Amino acid sequence: MKRKNNIIIFLFIICLVSLKACNFFEVIKEEYADWESYMEAPELNRKWHSSLFDGSVSFRDKIVNIVTYYDMDSTKVWGKYNYTNNFFNDLPVELNQYTINTIEHNKDKKRLKKIGFDHNNIKSYFYDVSERFSDKRVLYYFIDTKENTVYFYELRL
Repeated sequence: MKRKNNIIIFLFIICLVSLKACNFFEVIKEEYADWESYMEAPELNRKWHSSLFDGSVSFRDKIVNIVTYYDMDSTKVWGKYNYTNNFFNDLPVELNQYTINTIEHNKDKKRLKKIGFDHNNIKSYFYDVSERFSDKRVLYYFIDTKENTVYFYELRL
């Protein structure tokens, strides 16, 4: 009986460790020094899909330090990049005033906060509706003018 209990405890510990490992590996982080290195990456690696940033407009010398995160379970993408002062000249978007309630889901808030998002530094945001994997998605972009950083995440419609 004691041996059976030890085996059950051992299997339980193995299951817990496996679950923790799965959570560790389910999010893929990729980093790119600048716009050119992002665009040179294989399309499969470029998980940040948006019609605004599909490569039709060059953001050379305007976007640097790109970091993307991809959750394999939900296929959600989020991340951040730094921008130069003339970045917004080429964007055909309308900026909206940011409020703390713009981000609805706590999981999204936590993901963005982990990568440096501070809602006190965000004054405006813009969004883009695009399709990926036959799903319509909205990508939200939050502008931190203090750090010259744009944080982004997507929601399915």
